[in-house]
Amino acid sequence: MTNDDDTLRLLEEAATGFAQFDAARLRDWRDTEPGFDRKLWQQMGEQGWFSVLVSEQDGGLGLDIAAAATIAKQLGRACAPEPFAAAGVMAPALLGQLTASSHDPEKFSAVLGGTHITCLAWMNTTGSLDPDATEVAANNSAGTVRLSGNCRFVPVAHANSFLVTAKYADGTLGVHWIEPSVDGLACDIEPTADGGFSAMLTLNNVEIPAAACLAK
Repeated sequence: MTNDDDTLRLLEEAATGFAQFDAARLRDWRDTEPGFDRKLWQQMGEQGWFSVLVSEQDGGLGLDIAAAATIAKQLGRACAPEPFAAAGVMAPALLGQLTASSHDPEKFSAVLGGTHITCLAWMNTTGSLDPDATEVAANNSAGTVRLSGNCRFVPVAHANSFLVTAKYADGTLGVHWIEPSVDGLACDIEPTADGGFSAMLTLNNVEIPAAACLAK
């Protein structure tokens, strides 16, 4: 698909019709976990909005950041609490940059379709935006990876999985697919000023398969 003016206009029209300001809905979700409507999220996925930055050969729309910004603008106009930028743009874009063999295609399809929410977890406890400042350490161990440390300000506290950045002993960074139920992971929910929620992840010798390291 080409990212021309007609394409952006169609996206804007679709997003404008979808994202209507609803004060009652916003009040209902404020300070109420998970902070947004999962059913509405899935409807957004069904429209293909989470695949705008994913190539067509990987099942996406093959557009660029202007397309994502067009959708985000209308969601922002409606004050929609759904985490479009964090979980609908950043995470799918990252997964789309990886080789097909490095992640589960069914899970990737679920992310694009809105039935599975994953988000990046890279900030340290001071909120640094520099991935290299991660406080999570990774160590290889007989076909597995062990992770320990803290990661804060995770933007979607109730995500189905997290893409955790961790540093190996040689200084390289890895991105790891981690689900909340894994042993050794504590996920503390923290309220945010806008009535939503972020998460503080504490990893205590979390052991995952080596294949769960999606990229270095």
